Amino acid sequence: MPETDWRKVVMNLRNLATQPTAEQLRLARRLDLPVNEKTPRPVAAAILRRHLRGALELPTPDAATDGAIEYIEDLAEQTGSRAPSDIEDSEEADAWVEVFHARRAADSLDLLQPTPGDIVQVATKDGDRLGEVASISADGQLNFRGGYGYRARPHRVQMVARVTQPSVYKEAHYKARQHAAARITNPQMIGPGHLADLEQWQVSGDPSKAARLALIDALETAQDERPMQLVLERHPEILAYLVTGHGGAYVVPQVSFHKYVADFLVAGYTSAGIQWTLVELERPNAKLTINDGQAAKEVRKAQQQIADWRNWLTDNLDYARRSVRENGLGLAGIRPDARGLIIVGRGQMSDAPDALRQRIEREQRVVVRTYDWLVRQSGQSRGLPFGMLDRELPDAAEDEGW
Repeated sequence: MPETDWRKVVMNLRNLATQPTAEQLRLARRLDLPVNEKTPRPVAAAILRRHLRGALELPTPDAATDGAIEYIEDLAEQTGSRAPSDIEDSEEADAWVEVFHARRAADSLDLLQPTPGDIVQVATKDGDRLGEVASISADGQLNFRGGYGYRARPHRVQMVARVTQPSVYKEAHYKARQHAAARITNPQMIGPGHLADLEQWQVSGDPSKAARLALIDALETAQDERPMQLVLERHPEILAYLVTGHGGAYVVPQVSFHKYVADFLVAGYTSAGIQWTLVELERPNAKLTINDGQAAKEVRKAQQQIADWRNWLTDNLDYARRSVRENGLGLAGIRPDARGLIIVGRGQMSDAPDALRQRIEREQRVVVRTYDWLVRQSGQSRGLPFGMLDRELPDAAEDEGW
């Protein structure tokens, strides 16, 4: 079982690396084997197995390789120990590796003196990461909060902030939680119990005729996106209709990402988990492209907004997913690379806007559609249990346009 007191782990590691068990010592004396009070436990076990191999019908191990011998010499140097001589086989070599690992771990824990809650910096192949110490394994490895398998050997970490250092601990602890959240490979695979914070935003049913007409009326006079925001807040089923949500669809308006505000976050829950869409509204009377076929100002602005939200989510992922009861945003399973949806402008499809739309979808995972497209989708029958946006093929050209 993992331990929370580093002193106990160090004591056990030092005992393993410096002396045999009493039973090993008694048996070695009876057999007149080269084991004494200073023979490390794993090495004593290897010597006993070698001499009892025939009687116990144990398989014969391979000879120790040159690479193994060199590794043992390196470990001995790292721990200030004398490298063993005359290693007879691979089992004894493995035993000495275990011994030097234990010595290195004990020395590192002695220097680090970690306690649960401390924040350390972990050196990884992808760069340095922060971890919150949860416990210490018997082999000296530190276990971190935030998912199974998140651990590191103590010689690879540095102390950043102790629980007893409130002046620096709060910020380091926050960052460590974000790093732990980013390690979760399938965050969307959540259970129904994680959806409690979203219940107030759950939407059922298809868009009614009244909802569609309200959307059309708002479009007739809207000079900016505010009227569209209001009508979609009153009729969230228009946005919920766009996503696949066999287990529930959720439309959350005006989500604050501190200095940023997302117009809507839309989530669909299915057996494959929860999938989020980040929705940015722009002016209905805005242009989609400029003369050279590049994105117009409003489209570029919306792209930057979604990029800003994604960057914020990357830096605050644990906070975004954490339950409201734990002072989080309650956006269970959200990912920094969630799909984006920009609704902007009006009109039919033409060659230049359509090429731009496909490029943005391909390169940025951001879908660009017009308000006229939204009106059309709200009046169509789904037919299949898929959201109207989800069932569109990325490379399909629709007769009605955006």
